[in-house]
Amino acid sequence: MKTRSFTVIDFETSGLDPRKDRVIEMAAIRCVDGEIASEFSTLVRFDGKLSAKITELTGITDEMTATGMDEDTAFRILNRMIGDHVLIAHNAAFDLGFLHHSLLRIAGRSFPNSFIDTLTISRARHF
Repeated sequence: MKTRSFTVIDFETSGLDPRKDRVIEMAAIRCVDGEIASEFSTLVRFDGKLSAKITELTGITDEMTATGMDEDTAFRILNRMIGDHVLIAHNAAFDLGFLHHSLLRIAGRSFPNSFIDTLTISRARHF
């Protein structure tokens, strides 16, 4: 029996609209054959001004994003980690919307990966 490989992702963003807002922090854990194969986490440089609400929700400040990794490099590293793995995210529609629009803007393409939404699983089991 072949164990599936997957990559768990999580984003913090400058707002709610993946077309105009940006990822300001990303984290990913890549698992292969049941073992953690790699991890990646970085703040992403953002030249705009974060709202007080975003700072309150995320704990991320303008000073922190000013020294983050450049967006292009961060998404290229993340894209390599994702590969053809199944993606796992909590509230996947949100994170995958940002992944889609960021990759379109940076690389001119989206991603074909299937995904699992842990929020949907959680709601199905607890309601």
